[in-house]
Amino acid sequence: MMPTIRKLMHDHKKTAFIICAIVLFVWISITLTVNVLLSKTKDTASKTASDALTYQLSIGKVTYSFPNTVTIKEIAIAPKTGPTLNVIHFPSIKAKFCINRLIFKKEICITEILVDAPYLRWQNFCQFIRENFIVLLDTLKKIPKADVEITFSESVIKLIDNNYGPDHLDVDFVFTIQGDNVKISGTLDVENEEHLANKKKNPEKKPFLTYELRSRWSEEAFFLDSIILSGASLYSKFWGQIEGDQLYLKGFSFANTTETHAKPTKTVQPLNIIDRVKFFLRTLKGGKAPVNELAHCNFYFTDLDCVIKAALPNIAITRFDVRFNNAPVTLRGNITLSDPPTFDLKTVFYPAFLKDKGMGDLKQTDFKISGKLENDAFHVDSGLKLQFIDNTTSMGTLTTVDITADDFIFDFFNYPHLKIESKKGRALWIINGNKHTVSVSDLHAVSNFNSSDIKEIDVSATAYEGKVNGKLLIDTTDLPFRFMAKAGLDDLNANKLKEILVHFSKVHGRLNSNLEFRSYPQFDLRGDIDIRNGHLKNFDFFKWMSDTFGLHSLLDVYFHNTKTKFIIEPGRAGIYNIDFKAEDVKISGDFYIKNNDMASSIISMSLNRGLLETAKEFKPILNFFKKDVPFLDFDFQLSGPMGTMNFLWLPNWTKERIRARIPNFIERSIERQVDEEFK
Repeated sequence: MMPTIRKLMHDHKKTAFIICAIVLFVWISITLTVNVLLSKTKDTASKTASDALTYQLSIGKVTYSFPNTVTIKEIAIAPKTGPTLNVIHFPSIKAKFCINRLIFKKEICITEILVDAPYLRWQNFCQFIRENFIVLLDTLKKIPKADVEITFSESVIKLIDNNYGPDHLDVDFVFTIQGDNVKISGTLDVENEEHLANKKKNPEKKPFLTYELRSRWSEEAFFLDSIILSGASLYSKFWGQIEGDQLYLKGFSFANTTETHAKPTKTVQPLNIIDRVKFFLRTLKGGKAPVNELAHCNFYFTDLDCVIKAALPNIAITRFDVRFNNAPVTLRGNITLSDPPTFDLKTVFYPAFLKDKGMGDLKQTDFKISGKLENDAFHVDSGLKLQFIDNTTSMGTLTTVDITADDFIFDFFNYPHLKIESKKGRALWIINGNKHTVSVSDLHAVSNFNSSDIKEIDVSATAYEGKVNGKLLIDTTDLPFRFMAKAGLDDLNANKLKEILVHFSKVHGRLNSNLEFRSYPQFDLRGDIDIRNGHLKNFDFFKWMSDTFGLHSLLDVYFHNTKTKFIIEPGRAGIYNIDFKAEDVKISGDFYIKNNDMASSIISMSLNRGLLETAKEFKPILNFFKKDVPFLDFDFQLSGPMGTMNFLWLPNWTKERIRARIPNFIERSIERQVDEEFK
């Protein structure tokens, strides 16, 4: 009995050994055979892909691991010419396939793909997509429909080399297809040296953005059941569908962009996502809730209604309507994904509907832009029109601002250092029905949009035969943004400034000026004006003196230097510290216009004795003064509504000498004549 058992055990061990040997042989044979086949086909696959694309695709190594795993290493896509620079690099891709379908249906069905640490250069990738979009789309259409899960881990999207903004994006996501259902979910984080240092200190810090898309296929459409974007200060949800080449999208978004360090003395409310969602659900059930319920958010977009037609390469924005902080915004236009990409867009914004943080009397803004994206910069023609509420009770009622820029170049690829150039620009504004225009050429602007709350823009331009240089500061700590600016005007042709202010039509000379502007706590524009080597021609008051007293040399008064200061602020506008000096005339004083166009002015004018001797009306008066008095000084006051100002000859040494020699009725007659002139 025992020998029999030993024999059976020996036979079983032998059989097991033979089976293991056969399995090992089959495993090794299949692995070697498949690896040999894959090694031969990888070069063919690389060549086929490179021939179809405008870029070169290379594959380092393809290996098969029993039973159902294929690993592809060192996949790179690079330009065919020029320096070797990988646009896309995949260190490793592992793909698993279904053995049952391979054996019984003779189909290769991928069930799982793991992409480890892919690297992508964003600018070059955009160029790659533009050049090969149709080929890639046709390839995707040929892939058979099957359940699959694709995981991208530790993905890096290289942005722009800089020291301030994000250096690259870290992207992780999982793409899953199960039957007719599609799901994409993952995280996105922005990184640079500063962010990486903070991440090491706080490794549990949440990612910048978490996203999830749930959708499903049907015979009628591709339904976008839910698109959710969320972060520390953002919550957005969208839904819609794609029918043929039409995208229909609805949704809402809430954000809190207020930084807690911007104002240490102010407590900043955190973004309450749950309350925001409850608010939105209430609006669906029972109409709109008061806007002030969204106090925790400073940006909220609701009632999105979007229809886009994508007949590639043409994209038409048929309808894009949304409410921004309760104010309606519309966008229409076309985008063409050609080489180079082109666009023609127009948006309208109605800030008068802003409930919590309005923008003064601004009623409507219209912005249009058209152009192309070429050589890493936007080349556009643009126009911005601002329409204000007609407030007839305030002084200097501004009703319209119209700004246009031709051949405008906007280079943002060196962020945070943005560059702007324009061959020609114009700004037109209408105050009390009067048109004023500023025209510039060869505009250059460089900005530094670093992490600071104060953004800087340096500006230079050519205008009216001279130069303009300035700096604009934008305080972004709160809405509305606060603006501060300083500018210097150098050697401008004063007469050509008549399109800004009609009074310059009488002024000739070279003008220098320093300007200061701020928008907070109230509008304030002030500065000084210095005009050299010029003359006043047909100046209204001098023209009246010429016609009345025969002082004809006043029709064209030459001067070496004239200075004044000016101010424009709520409630008043005017010039002061007037210092006009010519050979025969000197003028000093100030002139203000206050609310309701009420004028207030005190002017001192000195007339040369030689000039007065040319007028017979003044010869008797000159006899009242000694020969050694070179100038006669006259002080007067202007007051009352513009267009009907009252004239008052103020007492001074000259007037007292004259009054002592002439009757009172002559004095009053002179004042009435001047008064009538101003009316």
